[in-house]
Amino acid sequence: MTFWDTSIEFELELKLRSLIFGIICGGFGQQVSSMARLCGSSLPLLSALKCLDIREAFPLVLHWQFGVENTQWLDILHPFTGLTDLRLGKGLVQYYALALRELAGERVTEVLPALQNLFVQGLE
Repeated sequence: MTFWDTSIEFELELKLRSLIFGIICGGFGQQVSSMARLCGSSLPLLSALKCLDIREAFPLVLHWQFGVENTQWLDILHPFTGLTDLRLGKGLVQYYALALRELAGERVTEVLPALQNLFVQGLE
């Protein structure tokens, strides 16, 4: 999953083939809500994925946080119940940290119950 300046791209790699969804959106808030809707739609394969990579194609700027509620970040993750590895772009970590901080204790594991590893790209 890659956030671009005017669009968002979701690439699903399946053995020898790839399936790419692209959504052209004006603002960052629209990108996040559009991706949350796509992930929450009838894509049953998402619950079986083990690895998810969410990154930004360019450095994020502070104004990107406006217009995006913390719950929208979590809505993107909800369908990925089998996810064991999550890789976040360095610029996205702050948004997911804020969203997860709003959850109380055990509710964090409801979002990603199988998560074992969290990687921050650019810090590895």
